[in-house]
Amino acid sequence: MKDDIMCRNENDHSNSDASLNGKPVYEKNKTVLFLSMPKCGTRTFVWTAFSLQQIHYFGPPVNVEYMLGNNEEDKVKNQLLSYIRGASPGAIVHGHYRYIPFYRPERKPVYMSMIRDPVGRFESFFYFMRHGDQDMSREKLLASLAKHRAGPDETLDDCVEKNRSDCSDFLNMNMYVTSFCGYRLKCSQDPEYAFKRAKRNIEKFIVVGLVEDYDLTLRVFEKLLPATFGEAAKIYSDAKARFLARSKTSYKKASSPSTYAVLKERMKYDYMFYEYVKQRFYNVAGRLGLGPCAEPSRITHDPT
Repeated sequence: MKDDIMCRNENDHSNSDASLNGKPVYEKNKTVLFLSMPKCGTRTFVWTAFSLQQIHYFGPPVNVEYMLGNNEEDKVKNQLLSYIRGASPGAIVHGHYRYIPFYRPERKPVYMSMIRDPVGRFESFFYFMRHGDQDMSREKLLASLAKHRAGPDETLDDCVEKNRSDCSDFLNMNMYVTSFCGYRLKCSQDPEYAFKRAKRNIEKFIVVGLVEDYDLTLRVFEKLLPATFGEAAKIYSDAKARFLARSKTSYKKASSPSTYAVLKERMKYDYMFYEYVKQRFYNVAGRLGLGPCAEPSRITHDPT
């Protein structure tokens, strides 16, 4: 996966004064807004956060309702504000929602997220919604499937061949760019606009990690927000087998090469975004002295 990483990409603007990407935050009790993408390790992240809460004495994680559709921006902003106001100091507010900016200093949270290979994410989500895992029953998930979507016993190959909506709709095929773009109407209608705006919004995130490199992601989290994520990598390492067993989808069938090719083409904007985020992640990790792009760390101590 890391062979195609070109370290110190000249297009990475994380060092600019305006960007928050890759800039450590040493303050305690900073509210974290974690933008969760379906099947991108969120439950593992939250299970880890519950252990961290006991170590660093911040508020319990807060789960936000599902809001990845074409919701009204003001309505979502008010809902998120209610979660932030109701959260205990330092809480991690997480859930499936799109990026929303907050500018007032007293409510300005630390934005974080995590993504993975788009087809891999979609394949995992497709089978999870039809077969569940140790934590989520198949019956409960099937009750939420719309009639026009692929049936409970169809495979991903069937879904693509029959051109079901969940394997062809723009929102399903390009969930990353839509989510990181935000709630403007053009985010759901204009893929070029969504991609460009999603890239700009990455500057507001302290980091966006990678599911494929979960251990390194948590070590980066530790460096960037130590008052919240110190010891996260060890907690995850000690419980990794248990976490993976609980969240492993009960059934999954490998897709054909032709299905993969169709999905990758339909997800081309998400792939462009994924490659952009991946490059930036390894560059940020490198500046912290971690990962394949590691340099001598520029951070030697807490300046406060």
